[in-house]
Amino acid sequence: MPATPADELPPAGVAARADDGRPGSGDGLTLWLVNQYVNKYPDAGFTRHHLLAHAMSSDGVDTTIFTAANAGPHKQSPDGRRPRRARTETALDTRFVWLPAHDYTGNGLGRIINMVGFGLSVVRHGWNVRRYGVRPPDVVLSSDPQPFASLAGWVLARRYRVPFVYEVRDIWPESLVQILGVPRYHPLVVLFDWMEKFLYRRSSLLVGVLPGIGEHVKARVGRKAPPFVWVPNGIAVETIPGLKEAAAPDEPGAAYDAVTPDAAPAAPAEEFVIVYAGAHGPPNSLDTIIDAAQIIENSAGETGIRVRFDLYGSGVSKEDLIEDVRRRNLTSVHFHDPVPKSRVVNLVRAADASIITYRSIDLYRFGVSPNKVFDYLAAGRPVIVALDAPNDPIALAHAGVFARAEDPADLAAVIRSLAAMPAAERERIGRNGQRYVCENHDMAELGRRLASALRGTVARYRRVG
Repeated sequence: MPATPADELPPAGVAARADDGRPGSGDGLTLWLVNQYVNKYPDAGFTRHHLLAHAMSSDGVDTTIFTAANAGPHKQSPDGRRPRRARTETALDTRFVWLPAHDYTGNGLGRIINMVGFGLSVVRHGWNVRRYGVRPPDVVLSSDPQPFASLAGWVLARRYRVPFVYEVRDIWPESLVQILGVPRYHPLVVLFDWMEKFLYRRSSLLVGVLPGIGEHVKARVGRKAPPFVWVPNGIAVETIPGLKEAAAPDEPGAAYDAVTPDAAPAAPAEEFVIVYAGAHGPPNSLDTIIDAAQIIENSAGETGIRVRFDLYGSGVSKEDLIEDVRRRNLTSVHFHDPVPKSRVVNLVRAADASIITYRSIDLYRFGVSPNKVFDYLAAGRPVIVALDAPNDPIALAHAGVFARAEDPADLAAVIRSLAAMPAAERERIGRNGQRYVCENHDMAELGRRLASALRGTVARYRRVG
């Protein structure tokens, strides 16, 4: 039976403290981080910034995260009602300022009101924060799941005369155009286009989750492009018992083993279980999985291969996907509630493989770095990927098998091939992923990288100022 990851991270160290007992003096650095969709580790949802903040605390970086208390992915107030007031909380060396946000469903006007309202709330509460016991920042970092919050971070950086750092996760407005099909002449696309260039030009440092973002920014703003540091997504390796030992190569510096999908087929398993854990929205292309599931079910009598898909998560498309499965009378696709991040690795370990699907769009030419991928890799199971993009971590690790994006027939064929692969071959592929994630995507190391970049940015800003 696989070991269970701890619900709490090991101590990362304590940031330098001021005479009044609050973090952030001496050689310490006070960081304000703005992102509407951050969740606490080990809760379900987006925990990247909490893990980075915890890792940076050992380098003397004291982080306060401004985020929404409700109305976001996996976020709901305990009593189901919209919070009326901001509140603060400290967890794992990180201070959270939870701000109320307008409730919404779907991707319509309500969501725009929600995003604008959150940005305004960040400015209002960040303008004078001593009443919350929060120190003024040395640097402000905004992450861009939505650009109005990023603009609010820039306003606060101006307010306190500190450098503004912009983390690019989603490429606006291309995400609206290519994923949701919004016309380029739509007023929102025009506005987001202006905001994107505005924020790029006024950043002291650009943090890229994708390796190709730096080239995108240069193409947009030319010589005004700020310095760039790549800080991809990752996992807290120390929270997963046995991962380092399982990932250790037989010989130091050994190359990753190549995948051999043409290995001699094994006898079909009684049921081949595939796990998906993540958002259920338009970018995630889960309809491709449903189409592939129907193809596999229809051919089960001929191939003898039975597959079960367990989909964990939530999102704007989930109800439509459930209804589609019900209408088709599919028995192999099962939907589940979101699970805490600390459970994802064990869910995948208990399965035979994991899966991630993408849309077939040009946007992914800059690479991909979804959070779920690194939990998948840590679990030591092959990853099934439907993607057309360079710099994919699963391909770099030789940790999975690939199908064309939005091609259900090709995806079904790849799944059947993996299910027929000998178990020893699948285990070897899984070990490739464990080794790769330990060597390249440990949040402890990524936190040190970000802390160093922030310190350099603050030093340059102070010299110029």
